[in-house]
Amino acid sequence: MDGKLVLLLVLFAGQYTGLPLRAQVPDILPQYLQQLREAPPGKRKQVMGKVQEFQDQRAVSALVELLESGKDASDARNALTRLGPQAVEPLLTKATEANASVRVWALSALTLLFSRHEENGLQRQDPRFIEVVLRCAAELAPANQEGVVHCLGIIGPEPSGRVEDAVIAALRSPNFRVSMAVDHLFWNMQSPRLKTALVTMLRDPDAEMRRRAVWALGIFGTDAEKNPEIPDLLIAALKDPASRGSAAYHIGEIKDRRAVEPLCAVLFEREGQRDVIQALVRLRDDRAAHPLLRLVLDTTQDEEVRKEAAEALNRFDLAGIAEPLITAWPTTDAVTREMLLPVMRALTDPRAVAIIRKEYPNDQEDQVILDVGTIIKQCLMIGGEGTGKLFYNEKALGILLTLQMESEPEDIISDIETAHHVTQPYLVKALRHKKAAYRAVAAACLNNGDPANIGPL
Repeated sequence: MDGKLVLLLVLFAGQYTGLPLRAQVPDILPQYLQQLREAPPGKRKQVMGKVQEFQDQRAVSALVELLESGKDASDARNALTRLGPQAVEPLLTKATEANASVRVWALSALTLLFSRHEENGLQRQDPRFIEVVLRCAAELAPANQEGVVHCLGIIGPEPSGRVEDAVIAALRSPNFRVSMAVDHLFWNMQSPRLKTALVTMLRDPDAEMRRRAVWALGIFGTDAEKNPEIPDLLIAALKDPASRGSAAYHIGEIKDRRAVEPLCAVLFEREGQRDVIQALVRLRDDRAAHPLLRLVLDTTQDEEVRKEAAEALNRFDLAGIAEPLITAWPTTDAVTREMLLPVMRALTDPRAVAIIRKEYPNDQEDQVILDVGTIIKQCLMIGGEGTGKLFYNEKALGILLTLQMESEPEDIISDIETAHHVTQPYLVKALRHKKAAYRAVAAACLNNGDPANIGPL
């Protein structure tokens, strides 16, 4: 008969015996513990599920021993975490044993228990927990340190500073997974001691250590109120080839426009080049347009990087680069022209329009229409904050976006005419937008998309 059924029958009958409840219930846990011992490795999960329901110290002891079984360790860890605080002491003991694999599984279970410390009635800075974690940090090989980092993150900064020192030591780990775990930890664990240590690492002779320090400081920099000095450190780190990519990425996230000129100064350096381009795109400062154009025109640079720079140009006001682009156009090769063709078509300068009409006479009319859609698509790619501003109205944006999805000009014209009463007020306002590309799209749409009426964009 199933053990649970026996238990229910005895409880039902017990109301007639007058005996204490514990005396009425047969001890069926040994039956399950016997099944646990006899079941072949890898086939014990179901029995573990029954054992954990008893919330009994004997169950804890049996499950802790299974941490030594490679095939059952994961299930044993999960069952132990459901037994709550009573599993903590045996797990702390297991985490100090000689077997590295057992220590890792014990730390994993402790991580799950202490991550829900309030629910489990535990203190995340329990002195026993801290000592065991720091001992593991000192003794375990780098390959086994990832769980240590998770525990350090749960404990957080404490008065002695030993936890923060262990975090910095883990950041220096040769195990990339460990250093990545530390990166994630910094989103929730920041302190003056950690920041000072990271700033010191900026002068480390090891290039990889400097890169890691810059990346971590960039995370600190997302809280500008608490860490106002971080942007200056990131801008200075642009001069270090090893750290440039990480610094540029976080500068783009922080959006400090003081970095525009320093970014442009390293734009032609190969290290971190794409991160620099993307940082300039995120800063959206028109001072970057001319250096980006120079990068596209420089045929000694990597072709894929030049393509990315050309695509980035459409995020800026193109009026400032009309003159140098038109001047350089006759001497550019076919590859460069293909990169810059969307930019050239977006210019409102009559000379650019004349060049396009002369060099691309066969597809000029349809291409003007299609380029309007391309401009919209590129503008929408700026990001979340750009999408709500382009034409001041999301409904109008949705209608105008059909330009990039339709291939027949008459279909585009029909869509615009149908919704003209909705879009017109916003398009009129968009005619005064500071971006030439936005003004061009608005002008085209106000002319009802008729190629004959669009005129020079």
